[in-house]
Amino acid sequence: MDLIPIIVNQPRMKRKTIQIAILDDHQSMIQELTTLLQDQTHIQVAVTAGTLRDLLYKMTGNHIDVLLADDVLLLENEDELTRRFKEIFPQMKIAALEASGQHDAISRMIKERKIAGTISKTINRSELAASIGKIASNTFFREKALQKMPRVRVPKKGSKSLQLTERELEVLRLIEQEYSNKEIARALLISERTVETHRKNIFRKTKTNSIIGLIKYAYEHKLV
Repeated sequence: MDLIPIIVNQPRMKRKTIQIAILDDHQSMIQELTTLLQDQTHIQVAVTAGTLRDLLYKMTGNHIDVLLADDVLLLENEDELTRRFKEIFPQMKIAALEASGQHDAISRMIKERKIAGTISKTINRSELAASIGKIASNTFFREKALQKMPRVRVPKKGSKSLQLTERELEVLRLIEQEYSNKEIARALLISERTVETHRKNIFRKTKTNSIIGLIKYAYEHKLV
């Protein structure tokens, strides 16, 4: 007897829904972000709060993947949010909602791996969803990085770091922040091939041959 093959349609894998919490003491900002995300089926605003106490109460019993925290509240409550909250919710990533110009302090928190990235409060709908997706997937993300970052310090005359061009310094800072070649190209509006050329020149000029060595050089010469 001939066997008739049975074709079974495999169910399509569902995209994981990212559960987010928003901490901001301005209800209008919370409403604006919620509105921007309301059509994103893979992102759900599970918790909103204006204070840490309210946030903790509402987060209890919820699985939160990403916390979007107002940068001023984040800096005022740095220890509570980046240490105590992370102890209670270890899977949670924190992103600063930037609007107050606290770039140096936020950059320090990123370098110390206390937070996963930053997002501008003026971000548009598609960029907001993409940013949250990157942060949730363990990818560092800083929206419009070059517009937000403070200018690179000018090295002292005679310093080895003067060998690097301004563009190479920009690429170096993004490498330190764990950007891929593709992400660097997008941030700087250049091709990936150009990024690769800059990387080769940076390694040659700094006489380093690994990312770890390069970052060590950058820290020693205060380039990041």
